[in-house]
Amino acid sequence: MEFCISSHPSFFHFMISTSRHSNLNQKWEHRQSLALQDIWLYESNQIMLDLIVFFSVGRLYSQQRSVDHVLWMLLVMLSSMYTSILPKFQWLQHSVTLYEMHCTWPWQLWVFVAGFVLPVCSITLVLHSIHAYKQNDLTRKLVEIALTLAMLLAPQVMNPNFEFHHYYAGLIVGMHANYDTWFSRATMAWCWGQYINGIAVWGRDPILKCAYAQYISERQGCTTLTEWMKDGQDLCWAYQDSSAVMAVPPDWRHCPKTTRYY
Repeated sequence: MEFCISSHPSFFHFMISTSRHSNLNQKWEHRQSLALQDIWLYESNQIMLDLIVFFSVGRLYSQQRSVDHVLWMLLVMLSSMYTSILPKFQWLQHSVTLYEMHCTWPWQLWVFVAGFVLPVCSITLVLHSIHAYKQNDLTRKLVEIALTLAMLLAPQVMNPNFEFHHYYAGLIVGMHANYDTWFSRATMAWCWGQYINGIAVWGRDPILKCAYAQYISERQGCTTLTEWMKDGQDLCWAYQDSSAVMAVPPDWRHCPKTTRYY
């Protein structure tokens, strides 16, 4: 088994720290209350599981050409920097949730997705599909992707609190870009950069957001989520009007004019 620097915890720690400090120095968008020690204290166990899954499903133990080379790592860093620069555009400051897509995405974001994101993703998908077909590997690849989606995405995706964080998208997509071709290695590197950026800038937030926090809090007998939301300081999916702050999950089917969801 080949030693893989790019997915080793020490290298990952270096990339997280570098990405975090870059955002702070450049005054790019980031969660100001997040400290590196918080990431390692509260989220390191989940991050280590992510690394193991990414390493295993991504076949990093058996690739003929290792990802441990400068171009791969540079592409990881470029991906991370690209994601940090995007929020400079006001119309890109939106999340991938059913509610935001239905109610708050501006037309510029839809044009960006339709004119750039979807074509790039489609080309990448076609290249991987053609290669898998030529290698008689298409069935195995489809089964792996289906199992991944069934276990890691399907149970949560229809929940009103679901948010498809870019770190999570990078994790799920990147580990399946595991062919020994230039386009597959480039895809994996780009997705890994997305994962690192998400963890470093925002932390490994649960994809069910406050619903997950409330579930854990109530099971442990801690303070309830409603009590956290004093003075509107900790709003996940709460709505705020002129008189009250209430913990109400967003309904993506309706877009109230006087209610703001977070």
